[in-house]
Order: sequence, then C-alpha cells, then structure tokens
Amino acid sequence: SPVVTGNNLWLTPQDSGYYLLEATLDACKAKDSLFIIVQPLPNPSILGDNSVCIGDSTVLSANTTKKYLWYPNLETASSITIRPTQALTISLRVTDENNCSDSSGQLIVVNPLPKVAIIGLDSACESRSVQLVGSRAKFYNWQNGASNSTSLTVNTASDTLIFLQGTDDNGCKNLDSILIRVLPNPIVAVLPTQVTVCKFAALTFNALGAATYFWPQGNTSDQFNTVAQNDTTYLVTGVSVNGCSDTASFSITLFPQPEVLIAGPDSVCKG
Repeated sequence: SPVVTGNNLWLTPQDSGYYLLEATLDACKAKDSLFIIVQPLPNPSILGDNSVCIGDSTVLSANTTKKYLWYPNLETASSITIRPTQALTISLRVTDENNCSDSSGQLIVVNPLPKVAIIGLDSACESRSVQLVGSRAKFYNWQNGASNSTSLTVNTASDTLIFLQGTDDNGCKNLDSILIRVLPNPIVAVLPTQVTVCKFAALTFNALGAATYFWPQGNTSDQFNTVAQNDTTYLVTGVSVNGCSDTASFSITLFPQPEVLIAGPDSVCKG
C-alpha cells in the first residue's frame, strides 16, 4: 500500500483491509492500525412493467427489503403506483442497514390507445342484416362475445347498440360503438286485389303504401294498366323513401268463354 504523510487521510477503499498509522513526535514513534470493512452496495432494481397504456396505472416495486426513496414523487414505500400521461424516468434510491446507498432507474413508456372504429351502415330495414367491420386495432371483441373476428353480422329486429373493443400490439384497448336504427318496411297493397273478368277486358290496378312501385311490365307509377289475357297472378314491389320494400300480389281470373253455335241451313233461296 502507498505511504501517505499528513494529519488526515481520505480514502475510497474498494476492498476490506487494515490501515496502519505511524506517528512521530521528536524522536518517539507510535503505531496504530484500523481494519476497515467495505460493505457492498445494495444493488437495487425496479420490478414491474416498463410500458403502460395512457390512462392506465402500473405498480413498480423494489427487489430488496431496505429503505427506499422514489423519484420524482419522493415516496418511501417498497412499491408505488403510477398513472403517467407521458414517458418518464422513475428512479429508486435504496439504503441498506449499513447505510450504504445506490440507485436504479427505469424509463416508463406511455403508449397511446388505438383509435378503434366500426365501419358499416347505422340503419337497416326490418328483418335485414347489417355487416359491421372493425378497424385500427389488431384484435377485436364484439359486444355479443365474438372475439378475434374483424367483422360482425347483426340481424335487425329492433334498434340495437353495438360495442366493439379493440386491442393493439401493445395490449392497449379502446372502445367504439354504433347505434343501428331499424327502418320500418312499407305495407304495400293493390286495389283491386282480385278481379274476375272476360278475356280482353281492360283493367287498372292501383298500389298504395310506398313511394315507388315496380310492376311486372316495368312501370314505376302507382297505377298499372293491362288487358286480361289469361288467369294470372302478378307481384308488385313497393319501395319507401327510406329504401325499404314490401311486395303485394294481385290476380286476374277469366270468366269461361261461352260456346256459341248457330243452328240452321247455311244456304237459302232468294226471297
């Protein structure tokens, strides 16, 4: 070991060992020794998730049972709960029973929530289905329990509120919802509904209950004109202003044709 002279000695020992002191006064000398024990540092580390979704909390804890001081919140418990809104570095200073201290730091990353969206129609006619598709996430969980499916088919019996939870690669979750409104179908009727006429009779039928109609011959007004040719049943489809439809039928029945027979000679004398 090196020899140092002077009244004071400042040490930064790395290992335990003896230190000798020799003092001289005039011609007299005296010696003393001191054994210095170098205690190990506590070597702290921070346990817990190093990333969190915005709005969520996470618990961080120390790996030792010593005295603690957390930064920047200056808590002294063995664990802390944080709810960060942006990335930050958490530091932990640990002091052991020998009054030795050391520090550890952990960068906490704050991940944004996925912007989950439901794509699809928000209205449908009665008894029709709607196809909904989830977007902007990796995994999806629909209100009805369908999971890991990007799409959902909804049968519309009444107004229905659908929820979708989406999860991204970081495990962050977010919700979206859509209210599907049921549009009423029109109630289409034709007057008259059934007629019995002679062959070649001219007929007019009138539809009601919708905004637009589609007749057998392509007419789209509320009236259909035809000539009776044979026994027939027709269908007309009516469409309302909201695009929903209904179908009605009407029929034509012909009277039996009379059998006409002229009896008598087919030639006579003049006068």
